[in-house]
Amino acid sequence: MRRAEEATLSRMAELCEPEIREAVSEDLDGAELCDVYVLVVDGVEYVSGADLSIVYAGVRRAANTVVQSGRPVHDHVRACVTEAVGEEKGRKVAYMSGLKPRELLGALVSITLGRAALLIKYLGSEQQHMLSKLLYRELGNKPRPLLMDRELKLPAEPTLKQRYAWLHWYLWCLKMHSLEMRQRLEGVPQIIVVSDGDVLPTNKKTGDPVDPLGPIHAKTYDRLGREMNKHGPPIKDPESKSRIAKSVGVSRPTLQRYLKADLPIKLTPDNKGGVYEEYTMNDVLTALETSSRKKRSKHKPEYS
Repeated sequence: MRRAEEATLSRMAELCEPEIREAVSEDLDGAELCDVYVLVVDGVEYVSGADLSIVYAGVRRAANTVVQSGRPVHDHVRACVTEAVGEEKGRKVAYMSGLKPRELLGALVSITLGRAALLIKYLGSEQQHMLSKLLYRELGNKPRPLLMDRELKLPAEPTLKQRYAWLHWYLWCLKMHSLEMRQRLEGVPQIIVVSDGDVLPTNKKTGDPVDPLGPIHAKTYDRLGREMNKHGPPIKDPESKSRIAKSVGVSRPTLQRYLKADLPIKLTPDNKGGVYEEYTMNDVLTALETSSRKKRSKHKPEYS
């Protein structure tokens, strides 16, 4: 009996192969999450995959309900396969959405990056945020630059850290390429520098975030003050450390720490009381680390 049923389903799938291809093509995200694909070989399209059980589940549903549906067999098979793929996609997304960040990361690195990227797209914004924070810590817990105008290239057999780096890059690409961010920034930046917002201090008086590049700007203002003094500035005491600290938005002790930071930025006087500043990406990363709080909370964030 079992063998006869399987033969019937196989024959039904063969006769309705064009409709099954249409169903798979209608939901490419769902099909990939189910590891089912439409391949083209020598100009001929066919459905393939490591596990076609979801396709046969749809065909079996069609066989059991075709009479009640009142639809032609071919149309009903297409509808049932579409439903089966959509339901399985929903189950996979729901499962991932219920995982804690550490469990989620383990699940994502156990599948292909393509399927991981699809699942990430369907996660809620809070879960994406927590996953990004966990990856940031796993990748060294330091500011890092990310290119937004090209895909992060990986070797054929990436290491675990390289897979982490790709997932972190992809999460930020989703964010920076979103309509909201593109409208806010009037486009997508070519490169961004990701830092831990939880360790960037705020001005105690105003509550505003402290300039993350304050260590660079502090050195620039310090040199600028000396140049302004040389060329007769219209303001009083341009070299005042209190004035510089206020401009950067930090206290005098913090300013002194900024000025002592190892930042070999290039400052060139224009001989008119101004300076040109040049700095590298390494200088930006050093500045971000310097402007971050040194004391962290005793309570570690929950990522389990």
